[in-house]
Amino acid sequence: MHDRPRATKEELVRLGDALVSVNRSYVGRRAGFVPLSLEDLALAVKCWARCDGVANLRAALPWIRTGAASPPESDLRMQLIAAGLPEPEINVDVHDDGGNWLARVDALFRQERLVFEYEGDGHRTDRRQFRRDIRRGGGLEDAGYRVMRVTGDDIYRHVGDFRRRARQVFERRRRSC
Repeated sequence: MHDRPRATKEELVRLGDALVSVNRSYVGRRAGFVPLSLEDLALAVKCWARCDGVANLRAALPWIRTGAASPPESDLRMQLIAAGLPEPEINVDVHDDGGNWLARVDALFRQERLVFEYEGDGHRTDRRQFRRDIRRGGGLEDAGYRVMRVTGDDIYRHVGDFRRRARQVFERRRRSC
């Protein structure tokens, strides 16, 4: 038995999402990066079947997705699932009822017309980004979507409050749509 810390399933999902993401705007991605395929990642986990700590890798594998654009977006998705919500669509385009493109959103519950957007510090400190976010959110709301802006405090510090609020908003939207 080793005393070194083990990565949690959620930490491994974050890492796995980064390794397989085909999202060209993944935060910090360098030119020339070639994502792993989900199949290659699964094969590696299978090959490591007898390695210490592989159980957490096996637990994480079904939750790894190719569309993430940042580690906090992976964490947001996992917090929504931990809150008891179904898995959202990630980094998908949203259109109005006339087919006009509105935005690419971080997490979408299409039927409920509910959007979760992770707002890192750059969304606050970059004037252009801040204004673009406000305009985009308004356009989504005008089209009947509820936009929940999420910060690092929500998904890392005040997790219980965030999960409770996410469930409440989701259930209200489910009843009204």
